Amino acid sequence: MRVVRVRTHSTEAGLPNVAPWAQPVGALPVLGIPLADRQERIAKALGLTWGGEADGPGRESDTLWWDDDVDVSFLTLKRLLQARREGQLALVDRPERLIREGGLDPEPAGPGGARLYGVRMGAVGEPIVLQPRGYAGSVNLPLGRTLETFATVQTATTIRHWVHLLRANLAAILPRIVERTLMAPWLPLWAFVRHAGRALGCAVGRGSTIHPTARLEGCVIGRNVQIGAFSILRGCVVGDGAIVEDHATARLSYIGEQGHLANFAMFNLSVLGRRSSVGHIGAQASILGDDTFLSTFATLQDLALQGNVRVQSGDRLVDSGTPFLGSALGHRVRIGSGITVAPGRMLENDTTLMSDDVVRRPPGAGSHGAGPVGGSVWRPR
Repeated sequence: MRVVRVRTHSTEAGLPNVAPWAQPVGALPVLGIPLADRQERIAKALGLTWGGEADGPGRESDTLWWDDDVDVSFLTLKRLLQARREGQLALVDRPERLIREGGLDPEPAGPGGARLYGVRMGAVGEPIVLQPRGYAGSVNLPLGRTLETFATVQTATTIRHWVHLLRANLAAILPRIVERTLMAPWLPLWAFVRHAGRALGCAVGRGSTIHPTARLEGCVIGRNVQIGAFSILRGCVVGDGAIVEDHATARLSYIGEQGHLANFAMFNLSVLGRRSSVGHIGAQASILGDDTFLSTFATLQDLALQGNVRVQSGDRLVDSGTPFLGSALGHRVRIGSGITVAPGRMLENDTTLMSDDVVRRPPGAGSHGAGPVGGSVWRPR
């Protein structure tokens, strides 16, 4: 069977690029791999032949038509191929009570309220419904609110907005951990022995060091990663060369190649781009681009006190469908100490935010900052 990518041009608000990174959907990374490359890797791993691109799906029964803005996990596509009958993939990736109309998810509903995704085998027929496999539960939020959650190894996400990209990355973490641990059990066993019990259910790459007081559970760690003292990582995927300093915590997150979590940083349900750095306090439910810096005591708020977080989509504000959501930072964004970003906001590439209460140049200093340090605070006009 061969695979053909269908060009949809259905990025955010019909624009050619997805904000705030100004990149086409195929270049957006899912676990550090551009979506277009990830689609090809998954197809080839299943023994399929990559057959190029087309402007629309055909009716050939021996062809899988895969929309260019849809991310599907290896395990999901494997289930679909095992079904071996024509149809459009319909995957219930969350409990039915969480599926909402409008907002960021205007997807049509199929049988049983399932959301439909652009993965088709041959002629478009009755959808193939793949029931979720995973863990359902709830998280208690402040002010007596509750967030329903569902983790599954059978995932599919249509990416048209930065919230979708965050969702796609978080959804891809559990399948990645399953592929590297449960499907290759010698990897976590070797990691457990090699690191004296500090890496439980983990796959750890060569050259990585884990401090004796650190604790890793259910993670995939790349090569040459450094994990500092008393740090805790649960359900994370960490790229090559990343550094997690002392007392840092991360849960169900992706840390990109050469990424950096500072001392006491908290990084939950978030995505960190390549060569990016996060200081204390950290971030939750946020996605940060490449070469981005979030200073210590910079705050990305992540909770709406009333209703759901609203996000920008094109020229309008829409309901994100959740009261718990952080921010999206573009590439090369710099945020200084004391800056607070409201929930659901996005900052475009090359944005720099600094507080006026920061001493940028002492009074009497020359062009290179030389001179005595005064007792007043310098504020730019």
